[in-house]
Amino acid sequence: MPVKYLAGGFPWVRDVVNYAVDRKWDYQITPAMRAVTVLGKAVHDPIKYMNDEKDIKDLIDTYIDFGGYWLPFNIPSAQLRTTTDGLLDILNGESSDPTRLLLRPPYEQRNNNRR
Repeated sequence: MPVKYLAGGFPWVRDVVNYAVDRKWDYQITPAMRAVTVLGKAVHDPIKYMNDEKDIKDLIDTYIDFGGYWLPFNIPSAQLRTTTDGLLDILNGESSDPTRLLLRPPYEQRNNNRR
């Protein structure tokens, strides 16, 4: 969208425009602030999983993000999450595409399987 592109260089304007256009609000002061969110999810998601409010993929994603932010190994959590999701999809028979180990599924498939 041209409006979103033009607003991209202006921090608060960008966020308001993104919300107005896409109706999505995912504001963070810095990406490092996500570390605090991930820490909270690492505590609460196992409880939600036991109460059937979360599935195993969400729980795995939470702990991959936790490792990326809080362990000293500098894990590239986004790629590890993509590979893990692809491996689980292949093992569960949801996909037979080996590129899923390196790449996310096509956009249309991601929108149909929103978590």
